[in-house]
Amino acid sequence: CIIIVLIVLLYLFYIFFIVKRPVHNVLIDKPVYLTQDYNSFISIDKLPPSSTGRKYTYAFWIYIKNVPENTIWNSDFQHEKIILFHFGSPNVYYIPKSHELKISIFYKNNLNEKESYDFILDNLESQNWIHVGLTVNNKNVDVYLDGELHASTVLNNIPWIPNKYMYIGEKNNNFNGYLYYLEYINTDLGIEEMRDLYNKTKNTTPNNLVTYSEVFNNKNKKK
Repeated sequence: CIIIVLIVLLYLFYIFFIVKRPVHNVLIDKPVYLTQDYNSFISIDKLPPSSTGRKYTYAFWIYIKNVPENTIWNSDFQHEKIILFHFGSPNVYYIPKSHELKISIFYKNNLNEKESYDFILDNLESQNWIHVGLTVNNKNVDVYLDGELHASTVLNNIPWIPNKYMYIGEKNNNFNGYLYYLEYINTDLGIEEMRDLYNKTKNTTPNNLVTYSEVFNNKNKKK
């Protein structure tokens, strides 16, 4: 009996102290309009690494406006617009010219040089909320759209994870769209869990979004 009790105690110790529960942080819980000079950051304490290998999950909503080439872009229409930038862990860009979303994951090659694997997501809906998910489990990377697995790859090496801030948007190089409900989990979620992330927030996306003209007019009034 004593041996059984000791085994149970050791197992409980392992579960509660050795195997840590994943950290799930909601980094942004309100819609953020990435336009003009908007730029912010997420501190590294909100992005703790996994306790078992190089694993993480990001999930977020974006709203891409139907913005013509000859209007409000502060930089080149063909230039990549930063949505999320975490030094390749990951980077998420919008490319207005081709109306594509680009997700870059960095890893180191055999020469210890950083390379990237790029997911290109096309045929995206404009004027509508889109849920994007990304899971990384060492070399295995999955991308989700609206709760469903969209693309997968196996990296040539383990992913690069920096001990640095994550940046949201880039001053005068924003995608003129909305980012909403950005989540970070320091492990890789499975297909059902990613579907649950989508389902729990799909009815919370806001409809009354501020337009660019309202932002522009308010900015001029403050001058």
